[in-house]
Amino acid sequence: MSKAAQTHECRSLDDLALVDIKVVRRLAGFTSSTPVYDRVRSGTMPAPIRLSKRCTRWRLGEIRAWLEAQGKEASK
Repeated sequence: MSKAAQTHECRSLDDLALVDIKVVRRLAGFTSSTPVYDRVRSGTMPAPIRLSKRCTRWRLGEIRAWLEAQGKEASK
């Protein structure tokens, strides 16, 4: 699936949808998981939901809101 198709697919998802680290990285523009987890640890990014020992997901609505807030901060 192309990046454009993946981005379109994310736009059509409900805000309550749970997404994995790959989707969060892609939406935030990060090439690795490290910046995501660094921001979660510092409290500047929404924390994920741990579904099991090896399964972590984020609420898409929280990531969208965080991204919007980042855009507002950058435009100040």
